[in-house]
Amino acid sequence: MSGGIARGRLAEERKAWRKNHPHGFVAKPETLPDGTVNLMTWHCTIPGKQGTDWEGGYFPLTLHFSEDYPSKPPKCKFPQGFFHPNVYPSGTVCLSILNEDSGWRPAITVKQILVGIQDLLDQPNPADPAQTDGYHLFIQSDEDAVKSLELDGFKIGNRYMRVERCRVTASSNKKRKTEFQTDPEKSLGCLSAYVGNLSWNVTEKDLRDFFKSSKISSIRFAIDKRTGGSRGFCHVDFQDDVSLEKAVAMNQSELQGRPIKVAYSVSNRG
Repeated sequence: MSGGIARGRLAEERKAWRKNHPHGFVAKPETLPDGTVNLMTWHCTIPGKQGTDWEGGYFPLTLHFSEDYPSKPPKCKFPQGFFHPNVYPSGTVCLSILNEDSGWRPAITVKQILVGIQDLLDQPNPADPAQTDGYHLFIQSDEDAVKSLELDGFKIGNRYMRVERCRVTASSNKKRKTEFQTDPEKSLGCLSAYVGNLSWNVTEKDLRDFFKSSKISSIRFAIDKRTGGSRGFCHVDFQDDVSLEKAVAMNQSELQGRPIKVAYSVSNRG
């Protein structure tokens, strides 16, 4: 009986969505290979909200409804590995209105769910973190600001994040002026490259295969002193200038499905 209630409600949701839905959003039930419609799984797209860092992006989301819907909320999932403080590593969204034991109400519509998730993208909830890395980057601290540089080149939807260092100088008592730096220039005698946006399970062998056209002297992974795990970047020393240039030319090439940041290494002093 509950399955019939769920499908009846979802048929109504589909009709209401077709009649009126927010601009830029997509939400439609899954079409099976035999051409039939599966109302229990919806494939959606959420646009980044204007005026935020997410603007211009379109983010795929899947809604999985159970036979107990609408008594129980759907499970909403971005692709696995989606980077956000309130999205689990599996891609499952952590949002109060999707919590069966607290914020969920049977009257909540598909439209309200998707708009709520769009708002969550730019307004994370630090009181309910779902992934360690996204949470720490959201917390304001010098250490986490430095760690955020590891995300330069990270792919979100169909766009790549740009994360740069900035220098702050006081221009008045009320304003602060930022000056963004471009990729570092090659220093005299440099034979080392910074390699960032690495998956945590990337090994030395993976990197040697990635830079197979270059001669590598050594690879130095950055290790988190608190956890002992990888910090997502390393420095690679090359045997000659030709090898270094070949490596830097591979900037934004993909390794294990992620675009890798490759740039000339620079000293942290100065």
